[in-house]
Amino acid sequence: MLNMDTLAVNSGSDDDLAYESNVEGKHALAPLANTLIGVYGANQPTLSNCQQASLSNLAVVIDDLPVGTYFCYRTTRGLTGRARIASFNVDTYSLELEVLTWSSP
Repeated sequence: MLNMDTLAVNSGSDDDLAYESNVEGKHALAPLANTLIGVYGANQPTLSNCQQASLSNLAVVIDDLPVGTYFCYRTTRGLTGRARIASFNVDTYSLELEVLTWSSP
């Protein structure tokens, strides 16, 4: 679990995303509560890009996405942010994200 507002891992409070495997065994980032997420692509999005991006409450499967892929998100507190897959290893179930959450909605 990850709180994208504070970047706390497994805080148990206001967590925004869960890193989990789905029923098919694929690795996914699943939004929690009213968090929204969407794949943006290979180019780094700006605040404006993420505010206008198409976001949903559906989990995003990351197995087939290349390292360097960007996501936009909106947290449970209504803050907009972006995350980039910095590294991903299916075998060790490890995922490293570079995260930026802007401080105002």
